[in-house]
Amino acid sequence: MCPVQSACLRFALTTNQAYGIWGGTTEDERVSIKRLSRSRAAALSA
Repeated sequence: MCPVQSACLRFALTTNQAYGIWGGTTEDERVSIKRLSRSRAAALSA
């Protein structure tokens, strides 16, 4: 495992990186992570 994987993924999610492998994830995986994160945030605020 890469020692900066989580920091790299956090950067990609925060800055909306649309292309390439970031933090060991593909573009589609990051879209799924963002959707899940938004769904959870909405559920917590409801």
